[in-house]
Amino acid sequence: MPRPPSTLATTVLLCAAVLLGGCTSPASDAETVSEELEQLASSYEVRLADGLETGLPVRDDGFAYAVDLGNTMSAAVALGNRSLFDRAYGMIRAHFLRVDTGDPRARHTVLWRYKPGTAPDASGSKETGLLADALWEAYERWGNPEHRRMATKVLDAYLRHGYWETDRRFVVKNYYNYGTQTLSENTWVLNQMPHTVRKIACGTQDASLFRRANAMARFAEGAYLKKGFSREMYDKGIETVFDGADGYYSPNGLLKLQSSLEIAKA
Repeated sequence: MPRPPSTLATTVLLCAAVLLGGCTSPASDAETVSEELEQLASSYEVRLADGLETGLPVRDDGFAYAVDLGNTMSAAVALGNRSLFDRAYGMIRAHFLRVDTGDPRARHTVLWRYKPGTAPDASGSKETGLLADALWEAYERWGNPEHRRMATKVLDAYLRHGYWETDRRFVVKNYYNYGTQTLSENTWVLNQMPHTVRKIACGTQDASLFRRANAMARFAEGAYLKKGFSREMYDKGIETVFDGADGYYSPNGLLKLQSSLEIAKA
């Protein structure tokens, strides 16, 4: 099945188009850019909707990935497309959201990828955070109290991926292994979503969420290098291998622009 372009890049294009589409500017070049973005948003919106009509957005490896559906939900809210949101959210609920589980640490986490006949192996912390964010955005746009209720439950599951460092930074790990019932050793810095935690904290006036948002932001800022780039991963064990290491690193010394942009946005 062809995979709809529900990637981070697509979501950025869609949201940029929505945000700029309502802007007015006397400059003709700004108006041209706005029109082009609106056309891009419209074409991607159609492709996303058409892709989901045929079923789960399965990639070439046979798996459907929660990040694709989470980004589709976010784009649908930004575009005000309620039917597209409901379609993607229905797929998340049916195949990815862990509700009926005897493991309280797994409850309301999001399976990172799904394939029929394959046992669920682990959550994705980023995927769980994306769902919480999309649900909260949907609540703010359409006012459905069920979206608000689920957003807070899923956010709590996202934060259960985290722990406090001794210097009061809050770190969200990469995944929760359903089989071993343990968190991963390392994490991607882009898994940290202090902007989402703060957004929901503002809506609920939950002081504990404000504390976690601030502590998570401090952790993400610690990965910053220079000129907009950030190191991508964190593993406390790195400090025992290299003198002067602080746990932050980038695999093979590579810095990805998309990762740095996502970290900066958070």
